[in-house]
This record gives sequence, structure tokens and C-alpha cells, in this order.
Amino acid sequence: MSVRVNLLPQATKARGQASRQRGIVLLTFLLVLLILAAVWLWQALRLSDAEDQLAEEQQQTAMLQAEVDELEPYRDLVDRTEDRDDAIETALDWEVSVGGLLQDLAATVPEDAQLENLNVTVSEFRELDPVTGRPATGDFTLTARSLTDHAPGVERFLLSLDSYISLFDLHVSSSTLEQDRDDDLPVVTFNVEGRLSEDLRTRRYEDGLPEVPR
Repeated sequence: MSVRVNLLPQATKARGQASRQRGIVLLTFLLVLLILAAVWLWQALRLSDAEDQLAEEQQQTAMLQAEVDELEPYRDLVDRTEDRDDAIETALDWEVSVGGLLQDLAATVPEDAQLENLNVTVSEFRELDPVTGRPATGDFTLTARSLTDHAPGVERFLLSLDSYISLFDLHVSSSTLEQDRDDDLPVVTFNVEGRLSEDLRTRRYEDGLPEVPR
């Protein structure tokens, strides 16, 4: 019969296990430090690249800003030009063709009448005639003379004037039959008032100012 005998004391065995555990902990700690060092190095490299890229971008931005500063006077010139063009377009938006009005009047005046005076007032904005509801661009007043009395002279003049769509809402505001004429002709001096329609607008600036050839 044989008996096994443990020659190592229990305390020696416990110290060996503790030593192995400390070694495992130390190796784990070193491994963690190694990982942290690798992460730090990687982040440092990324930060360096980002700083280099930032420096390049800042340099490019500075160059572009310098170009913008050089072009600033031209931008101000463009802004002033656009403001001027807008002001001109607004001012001329309701430009009325006086030549068209005179052409209509020339075709209207009968042979037995003559036009003595014409006053035209152009409105700044589009407005509706309160009587007819038609859009108007202004008003006119004329003074004329007829050699054939009120009828058919003045009546024919008014009907001829009303036949053109550029003129509307016509009415005779006053008339005077000349008395004591040596030739005894029934001469009438009369005033006609009316409105100018949108047909007299030139509309030359609805699409902006015309380009000037260089």
C-alpha cells in the first residue's frame, strides 16, 4: 500500500497562483497601454492631416477673399447700374406714344375743322376710368374750331375722335358760337376732354432696357 504525500506547503502553492495572476494583470495592462498608444498615434496623425488641410483651405480662402476685395468696386458698379436700370424701367413703364396720339388726331380732324390746342397728362400708374371701367394711361384736353356749327360740325368731330380705340370717354366740356363775323360763317370754338387708353403705351421697356451695342 502506497500513500501520496504533498511535499509543497499550501502557502507556496497560493503564492504561485498569485504570481501568475499578477503577470496576467500586468500583461493586460501593457496591452491596454499599447492599444491606447496606437489610438493616440492614429488620432495625432489625423489631427495633423486635418490641420494641414485647414491651413490649405485658409490659404485658399484668403486668396479668394483677396480677389473678392479686388472686385468689390465692380460689384458696387453693377449694383448701381441695376438700381439705375430699375429706376429707368419704372419711370418709363408708362411711356405713352405722343406720336401715336397725334397720328390718330390727324386722321380724325374733319376737313371743316381745325385743331388749335392739345394738352396731354400721363398718369404715373395704371388707373381705371370710373365711368367705363377701362384702364387709362392719362387724360387729354383739346381746343378745336368747326366751320359747320354744332351740328354737324362738332358732332362729326366728336364721332370721328371716338372711332379710335386709343381715345375714350370723350365729352365736350364747352363750346362757343362766334358772333358778328363778317363772313357770317357758323364757326364754333369748343373744348373736348377725354382719356388715353393703354393702346398708346409703347411697352418698350416691359422686358428690360434695350441692350446698347458696344
